[in-house]
Amino acid sequence: MLRFGLRSKFILLSCFLFLLPWLGYEYVWEMEKFLRQGQEKTLVGTTRALATALHERPALFDEQTNFLDQVVKGRDLYAYNLKNAIQLDGKLSDWQSYQPLFWHYDKRYLQKADKEHKAEDLSFDHMVGKFDNYLYAVFKVTDDHLVYRAKNSLSITNNDHLIIGLKSPDGDFNTYIIAPRQDGWVNAFDANTKTPFTKIQGYFIRTESGYNVELRFPINMLGNKLGFAVVDIDTKKAPLDFKTMSTSNLNNPSDLGSVLVPSPEINRILKGMGHSGSRIWVVDNHHRVLAQSGTIQNADGVWADGLKNQPPKNAWQRFEQTYLHPLYYKILTRPENEFLDTLHDVASMQGTHLAKALKGQPASSWRLTPDSKAVILSAAYPIWIEDKVIGAVIAEETTNGVRTLRNKSLEKLFNVILAVMLIGTVTLFFFASRISSRIRRLRDTAEQAIDAQGRITGSINYSDSNDEIGDLSRSFANIVGRLGGYTNYLENMSSRLSHELRTPVAVVRSSLENLQ
Repeated sequence: MLRFGLRSKFILLSCFLFLLPWLGYEYVWEMEKFLRQGQEKTLVGTTRALATALHERPALFDEQTNFLDQVVKGRDLYAYNLKNAIQLDGKLSDWQSYQPLFWHYDKRYLQKADKEHKAEDLSFDHMVGKFDNYLYAVFKVTDDHLVYRAKNSLSITNNDHLIIGLKSPDGDFNTYIIAPRQDGWVNAFDANTKTPFTKIQGYFIRTESGYNVELRFPINMLGNKLGFAVVDIDTKKAPLDFKTMSTSNLNNPSDLGSVLVPSPEINRILKGMGHSGSRIWVVDNHHRVLAQSGTIQNADGVWADGLKNQPPKNAWQRFEQTYLHPLYYKILTRPENEFLDTLHDVASMQGTHLAKALKGQPASSWRLTPDSKAVILSAAYPIWIEDKVIGAVIAEETTNGVRTLRNKSLEKLFNVILAVMLIGTVTLFFFASRISSRIRRLRDTAEQAIDAQGRITGSINYSDSNDEIGDLSRSFANIVGRLGGYTNYLENMSSRLSHELRTPVAVVRSSLENLQ
């Protein structure tokens, strides 16, 4: 039968100390929930503060949104912020990271409907972007038959060409044409005067499927209307057979699509929020981004301040970092700074928090990144102009700051718990060992006090301790003493009995002798 000694039982009972890490983890987890709620309130407060700076300032939005009833992608263009200036070489290598933002134009965008039209006849991918004081445009055109402008031709339209239609900041409608004679550098022509217009520069290069065009022109010549049209002419023989595929109707200025360029004024306002630890967006009521600040990889929130890992300064910190942290992080997870964030289409931001904000109600939402490495908190607050929501401020942060704070707390808590468990287990072990040794001594003394025949051959030295074992030793000493006295009495009883028996017999004998 399996037996457990006192030490084994004490060690077994000490296993309940392992509940301490679990209780500590549950406590810190509850604290993390409160921290997340605090982060959510703080982020909503950040959006509210910035929205307050934008309330009742229509000049920041009139030119940008143009108060359109509806924005149609493909027709209404959005100038994405470019990270670097584009090198005009027609190779499109600088546009590689922006490929998901290209819009594809097919037969739906023909000015004259043609059910027999095929993609290889004419189609193109296009986007516009802004860097510094220039607007860039790129066209990746599919055309099965390319016709250059003849070198000695005065006409700029009897060949494949690109039309640019825009409204100036003064409201004037201007049209320009790109008609290359060959691959290489190109300039635009004014469609009215047929004279070169050198402010619009670009590069044209032929490809296997058609051609590429990259353009650049100063942004100060652009108002809030912009459109492009690709004209495909397959033969130079009269009558000319041509097809026109356009982003919007360039023949009627009122039908020209809008263009939104991120607002430098709002960007300047956002610049003051650059150290808030958040990624911030300002959008109009058509979900288009007017300004943006910060990156989500660095948006850890205010909770991450001062929590960066520091190199160990002493032997204990080195021991902790080398041996304890790898043990802790079998359970804990380190926040990832490198994670995949869903690419926002800043021409059409989406989200339940944004939808509620554009209806006038502040809101927030949580989402997991596609690679499940980070949780992103988003908050939105409406921007009001004359009791009408004209846009919203969106702020985003990861929970990495809260998770780092949680990990730091658990590291310190686990250090304390391990110390308590170690000291408690060792103390209990020595306590159990001392009790066991005292009981064994009492047992050995009791066994030595009585021989195999049951005679009391010794005494028990009682203890002066005031605990139960000391009391037990004194009780055993008293019992052994009493048993010794009783045993001695029994041992002397036979001699007393023989003496008592001999006395009356002697009296009788002497009486008989006297009678005789």
